[in-house]
Amino acid sequence: SENKRNLAVYSLEYKSIRGDGNCLFSAVAEQIGISHTPTSIRIIAIDYMRNHTAEFEEFIPNFNKQVFDQRLVNMSNDGVWGDMYEIYALAEYFQRPIVIVHDDIKRNHIIFNQNAQELPIFLYYTMGLHYDAL
Repeated sequence: SENKRNLAVYSLEYKSIRGDGNCLFSAVAEQIGISHTPTSIRIIAIDYMRNHTAEFEEFIPNFNKQVFDQRLVNMSNDGVWGDMYEIYALAEYFQRPIVIVHDDIKRNHIIFNQNAQELPIFLYYTMGLHYDAL
């Protein structure tokens, strides 16, 4: 695709991740390194969210603690999709920017924790439902 060709401009290489519901966590694990698995990345996100609930209260519209806690229970199951809340948690935990590059070149990239000083994690988001690594 045109956007995949554009990745070369940023010296990013596309790495396909299996679409098994764990793609977000697999794509992050791919870039964090050998010491992490998709499962360990999932646990880190859940633990961060559980221990920093007040941060999520600030930006989740109509925050409901019961609904949030149930989300964390559901998220602990293998194959449950992660989204922007888990990405936020991982960017904060690892103190690294996480850059979401969309397959639709008309959409702007989204950057979580953009002020972090460590190397960014790049994720390629396709069709509104899948993350690959870059």
